[in-house]
Parts: sequence; structure tokens; C-alpha cells
Amino acid sequence: MPLDPWQLDSPPSTKASYDTALAQMEREMIRGVNDEMRGQDARQVHEVLVTRFKGRLPAAQLDDRNLQKIAAAISEGTLIL
Repeated sequence: MPLDPWQLDSPPSTKASYDTALAQMEREMIRGVNDEMRGQDARQVHEVLVTRFKGRLPAAQLDDRNLQKIAAAISEGTLIL
């Protein structure tokens, strides 16, 4: 018997589930930059972070001070996620 896709229930989308998915994506991007750029110049790390965030989330308001702190930690090799 074929399934009717219109009869399948999907979990309701909530702001909490969206926020959780967004936070996970942010951590994955930061982790990726950390893996690629650990020990490199903090300004270069910051530029890559900004570029990747704007590429994935073009309308997002970025907290530049926080990104600078993250870039410094990646540069120093001290980032803990």
C-alpha cells in the first residue's frame, strides 16, 4: 500500500529547535576554522570567520567583538568548544 506524503506527520517547527540548529551550525563553522587555522594570525582568522558567517547567514547581525575573541583564541590555539 503506497504512503500518502500528505498524511505523514512532521514534527512542529519551534523557535527553540531553530535556535538549537543555528547554534550547532555556528559551532561547526568555528570548529572548522579552528581546525584549518589554529596558530595563524588573528586578523586572518577573523576575516575567514566573518566571510564564512556572512556566506552562510547573510542577514545575520554578527557580534564582531565576540568574533575577535574567537579569532584570538584560534590564533593562540586555546579555543575550547
